[in-house]
Amino acid sequence: MGGHGPHYFGEVFSIEDAGERVQVRARGPDGEIAYQCRWLVGADGAGSSVRSIIYPGLEPTPVFRALRTVHRVIDNSLDPAHVHFWPDPIGLLAWAHAWDDRLALGILRQEGEGISELHDRFIDSLEREHGVRLAPPDESADGRVLIGPAITNRYMPGCGRVLLTGEAAGFINPPLEGISTAISTGAKAGEAVARAHNVGVEPLKLYRELLAKEARACTDKWNPTRLLFGSPHEADLRAGFKALSQDAQHAVGGDLMRHMKTLKPYGWTRRSLWLGLIRFLTGRYPSGSWL
Repeated sequence: MGGHGPHYFGEVFSIEDAGERVQVRARGPDGEIAYQCRWLVGADGAGSSVRSIIYPGLEPTPVFRALRTVHRVIDNSLDPAHVHFWPDPIGLLAWAHAWDDRLALGILRQEGEGISELHDRFIDSLEREHGVRLAPPDESADGRVLIGPAITNRYMPGCGRVLLTGEAAGFINPPLEGISTAISTGAKAGEAVARAHNVGVEPLKLYRELLAKEARACTDKWNPTRLLFGSPHEADLRAGFKALSQDAQHAVGGDLMRHMKTLKPYGWTRRSLWLGLIRFLTGRYPSGSWL
């Protein structure tokens, strides 16, 4: 997005700081485009080319792929009032959500692994363990996803005259919902540029301050201690957890522990638990880990 309006193109391949201007070059369906703007806001998703340029050598890894399908329901025992999650071995994250006569399924796995095969196993396990029978999918979507920054509180708000928003900056909610964070962070980026111009401060500094609450809420939703002992979602999870039988509480706790084990290969388990402790003691997460 340029300072004078939005631009839609395939990929930004060059960003140069020209003092009080940013020079941008990108490739689009009609060829190459070049323009200048006072401030650039990158809102180009998990595979952000803008982020790759302004953070050279610091591209966050690993990158995951998410596959989402929507099916007509033949038989379903899952409560439509909830989004249901399952830990490994089906996938790093697997979920299902029913409404009317439809069921949406999603699975997350590291890029390069056979996600379609895992998705088929997920469907088989739903029928075997929960009596869920589905028709072939009506809809299917496959895309790159970046969850590490949200889990580890290592957001990337931008550098210099370039601000990043939404998934490009590392913001995403479970179960891999990024539209609300894109809208919220995009509004804050616009506010930062407008207010900074009026009060004479750097937009990026103001933007980082405006993002603090958004970042706290986003990381809360991924943190296991906040899920068990806080209220990171609109729903009162703590009250719902307490209303469960003791056996069901143990099952939920066991699922969370299994999910934490799936984060271990990426070095996220200890950090996630440490962040939960810091959040409990101070009421916030350290912003010094942001890039």
